[in-house]
Amino acid sequence: MTKLSLSSSRLLIIIVLVLCFIGGGIEAFAAANNNNKKKGGNNNNKNKLKKKKTTGGSNNSGSSSSSFGGFGTPPETYHDVINGFKTRVPSNNEEGDVPCPCNSGNGNGNDDDEHKKIPKTFNECCGPLIASTATSASTAAAASSQAESERTLGCVTPRQVLQSRYVAFYYRDVNHIIQTTNQVCRDYQENKIVWAKELDQNGMFDSFEFVDLTILKEEIIDKQQNDNEEAYLEFTVRLRGRTYEESSSRSIKRSTEQSSLSSIEGDETMVSEKSKFMKDDSTGIWTYAGGDVRSNVKGLDDITLNA
Repeated sequence: MTKLSLSSSRLLIIIVLVLCFIGGGIEAFAAANNNNKKKGGNNNNKNKLKKKKTTGGSNNSGSSSSSFGGFGTPPETYHDVINGFKTRVPSNNEEGDVPCPCNSGNGNGNDDDEHKKIPKTFNECCGPLIASTATSASTAAAASSQAESERTLGCVTPRQVLQSRYVAFYYRDVNHIIQTTNQVCRDYQENKIVWAKELDQNGMFDSFEFVDLTILKEEIIDKQQNDNEEAYLEFTVRLRGRTYEESSSRSIKRSTEQSSLSSIEGDETMVSEKSKFMKDDSTGIWTYAGGDVRSNVKGLDDITLNA
């Protein structure tokens, strides 16, 4: 009897240890066992238990990868965020066969060659520049570096930067504003997804219609030793406050600036700015580096075109 009791005790201990080892898998094993009983496959229970022990371990890297792939949500990308914004940029050649909003060719100082008085279309003027930065943004990840992807994509004169940025505000293209902003600009942000969302929400002047751009003066500064080439452009922008109906009809939400400037709806104002532009010698690309703004309307003092 003593030997039998001792054996029974050992057997009980072994059973307890086995149950503790299986732990949380007991319920799963029981469910699988009941399911197999219905199918009459008792031998499969052992296989399923082995599989449970193999895949349920915390050291199995394949299990964690499978779980992320099945249930995890991939993080949003800059390209996805940009594509989700509303824009008025012409989507095809036919829509772009209209006078460019920057007024290039209209004899208002917006041309490198003052003798050219033939108005340019969007497709001929700023359209390709805006398209190039869109291409740069979508292909940057595939390029060996951002600098390499921009070497042939971007604005090659300060005027192109100014005019294309004006058109980007006119047509509401968030990406072009970001891509043409120099890192020294006070509004530059490393996190472009956050930056893009902030621009889309409050920085695209949805409460205003961009009526006219006039370039007044251009000054190129010879680069000093170890410095990039710089340029300064003085210009004016004529804006008209949109009414609520106009903003709604264009399917553009009224940004937070609208509530503070609602008193100028329908009125026109002139904004003057002297902007700084910088050239990257390694790529030949010019970008916007900042600007000083003056306006003839109280309340617009702190609103600039520097994104």
